Amino acid sequence: MERFNPAGSVALVGFESVGIPSTTATDSFSELSPKFVLDYQVTDNTLIYAGITMGFKSGGFNNFPFDTATAQVAFDPETITSYETGLKSTLLEGRMQLNVSAFFYDYNNLQVRTVVSSGGIEVPQIRNAAKAEVYGGEMALTARVTPELQLEVTYGFLDTKYKDFADFSGNRLTRAPKHSFSAALDYAREVPTLDGTFIFRADYNYTSKIYFSPKQIDILSQDGFGLVNLRMAFEHESGWSIAAYGKNLANKTYNGHVIDLLDFDLAFAQIGAPRQYGLSLSYHF
Repeated sequence: MERFNPAGSVALVGFESVGIPSTTATDSFSELSPKFVLDYQVTDNTLIYAGITMGFKSGGFNNFPFDTATAQVAFDPETITSYETGLKSTLLEGRMQLNVSAFFYDYNNLQVRTVVSSGGIEVPQIRNAAKAEVYGGEMALTARVTPELQLEVTYGFLDTKYKDFADFSGNRLTRAPKHSFSAALDYAREVPTLDGTFIFRADYNYTSKIYFSPKQIDILSQDGFGLVNLRMAFEHESGWSIAAYGKNLANKTYNGHVIDLLDFDLAFAQIGAPRQYGLSLSYHF
């Protein structure tokens, strides 16, 4: 059982300077969230499974209401029914693992952050979409190429859609890329003469186009992009380690978030972190 119940009276706003008096409101939300899973061990190295999970996200109050009346109205809880099936396998005498899954998410009252205009003011608000659906699949492959070298590859696919949500029905969900991909190489080699282990990791992470608003327009989006990261470290058997790393080595410029102020012909972009280098020293007791 999951439950949210603000204790006593909760002050929601205190914007007397802009004509909104302070007010209080309370609400409570509860839901049973069961999970059912069946699995079958086909062979010693292969397992298949299927499951249904019901989830719940509490309702609440918006931090920036337009007036006292809207301040006292809570947005509804979000619920999801998830259907998933998949396969987990170990191949090549344990040197490779392959996991594959397919899923369908059925959302009701999906909580969506949008910008609402009133009296020439644009304010971020959480609203409930009537329904949303997500179809998807994931693949994860891990292979021990040599005793020292390991390869990891993942791929994800999402087909998302708002349903019965004002002017946004049929649009894709926010921050939901159709395609995502990652690849990583991990190399670890013991160095007996130095009483430690040398570690190297290189990874690449790609995300296809995403939208930051249910409006699904290009100015409130980020085209697909990939980031390259490297890390080299030496870990001593006594517990200390030193590492050098580089993030976003290609110095890719991308939007981490975009704020919708289009009623004023504006959109503010929060740019993602540029190329970074660093050195760290740590000790594990």
